[in-house]
Amino acid sequence: SASASGHYLPDLKTSPTILSPAAFRSVVIDGARTAKGMISFSNFMTAEQAESVRAYILSEARKTQAEAASKPATGSRGLTRTSWSLGIGLFARSARGM
Repeated sequence: SASASGHYLPDLKTSPTILSPAAFRSVVIDGARTAKGMISFSNFMTAEQAESVRAYILSEARKTQAEAASKPATGSRGLTRTSWSLGIGLFARSARGM
């Protein structure tokens, strides 16, 4: 799924704030992070609409977690953890002269 998060915008799917309705509401509706540049959206949505947004972000976070869990874990250069570990083990043995 495409998202606008990343380099310039925080990825809200990884924010602990989405785990608590009260914490999310304090940021989105009450403006708890106004000093850090996050405006209150109370002029644009109700608390109920903000809760719907939070529920959507949570569902997207769960999809992302499920997708990640279904793929083999990869390390650098796209190697799976197993193949990467095997390669390191073989390199270490050859370096020791085994």
